[in-house]
Amino acid sequence: MRQSLILLFAVFCCSLFASPQTADELISKNIRAKGGTDAIKAIKTVRMAGRLDAAGGFTGRVGQENMRPNLVRETFSLQGMTAVQAYDGSTAWQIQPFGGHKDPQLMGDDDVREFGSRHFFGNPDRTAGICSWLGA
Repeated sequence: MRQSLILLFAVFCCSLFASPQTADELISKNIRAKGGTDAIKAIKTVRMAGRLDAAGGFTGRVGQENMRPNLVRETFSLQGMTAVQAYDGSTAWQIQPFGGHKDPQLMGDDDVREFGSRHFFGNPDRTAGICSWLGA
């Protein structure tokens, strides 16, 4: 028991002297782990796919494809229907069969800004935006 308390106290004291990581340090470590900024900039396309398991037994498929400089296509499939949103850097369109719209429709200006900003394609030199480390 006494050894456990001593060990716990030693770990606590060491943690007091450990310097906390900042968001910038974490971002830098992540970039280095991926091969550096040149390696990241060399990537021309990214394709991500996943599965969504929702309450009630619903299973959907999600996908996103990005191509430099700013082409995006996002899909969501559920119960045989597929919603699509796409952006070419200036024009965005969508097909929303879940809302009864099976034909492509242009997205509004506000939707275009929001869609384009949330699908930014990894420029490691980007300084816009806010990133903060909340801890583990």
